[in-house]
Amino acid sequence: MKSNYNIAVCLSGEPRTWKHTAAAIRHFFSSDVHNYKFFGHTWNNSYYNKEHRFASNALSKSLKLVSATQDHLVNRNRLIDEFENSSWNDNYDNKTLADNLTDTFGMTDILVEDKKVVSAVCNSLDLIYPEFVAKFDKEYGANQRKPVVLSHISYSKMRANSLKTQYELENEMQFDVVVSARFDVCYPPTEKFDHWLQFHGTILPTAIYGESHYFPNEYFLPHFNDVIYFGNSRIMNVVDDFYRYLVSGKFWEMLDENYTDCALKSCGYNVNLYKWLTIKNILIKNINIPHTVFRKTEKNLTWPQDWDEIVNANRILFQ
Repeated sequence: MKSNYNIAVCLSGEPRTWKHTAAAIRHFFSSDVHNYKFFGHTWNNSYYNKEHRFASNALSKSLKLVSATQDHLVNRNRLIDEFENSSWNDNYDNKTLADNLTDTFGMTDILVEDKKVVSAVCNSLDLIYPEFVAKFDKEYGANQRKPVVLSHISYSKMRANSLKTQYELENEMQFDVVVSARFDVCYPPTEKFDHWLQFHGTILPTAIYGESHYFPNEYFLPHFNDVIYFGNSRIMNVVDDFYRYLVSGKFWEMLDENYTDCALKSCGYNVNLYKWLTIKNILIKNINIPHTVFRKTEKNLTWPQDWDEIVNANRILFQ
């Protein structure tokens, strides 16, 4: 292992609860030995889908417990009003958000965009190759669940990584380690990323480091966790270039006879990411860096004092 690494942290995805996780992220990616630089891509909108689904289920259960008598209608209406008045979406001004994130993380470069820049098929293809778009919709995109969501995730990762690459070109250097992480994730108060570099020693030139397992909710297919992973700069360029192959349909062609597999196309981003890694012959080094997603439902909690409660709140949403 080198005595001193230049490390790029590429934050991507929706900003969501970044104000609550910022202190944890800054602490986790700080060092007296290694040099860290932050790059980021995010959106001017956040949607709290898991919190919304959990609250919907809780509301349904609560309403079933409230009788329909006149005496209980007030309580019933109160529950409904509380749910409907809760905000499951946040909208941001692009420049304000970019400035705030830059100030908070000391961003070297960041880009905030509207999700309209992404579609299931590249916009440039619509007029030039209409026959290709028809083929994509019929063959590659058929049965795919929420294809635009997969595109949003992969596009954001690609753009964050591209800012890192642009910095490398302009400064005639290359980062030793590149980390892909999210804005809405925090880490244990006792942990630092330095530990994982020391644990693994030299970063293998053809390997990606992250959490891999079989996902029971998606046909027990192998799954690579997109929340945090890392590798050298060249490997991360390949991994985070997934978007271009996904939206063009080339990814499905590379799966050969499996490109019409309805089960695979109904799976989420992590299962498809694992497929992408194996197609590109990238060695998967399985590690589990402790982390948790900070949920909006627990906005009154504070890291690091309430670390255990933050972890538990995230766990409850998956029960």
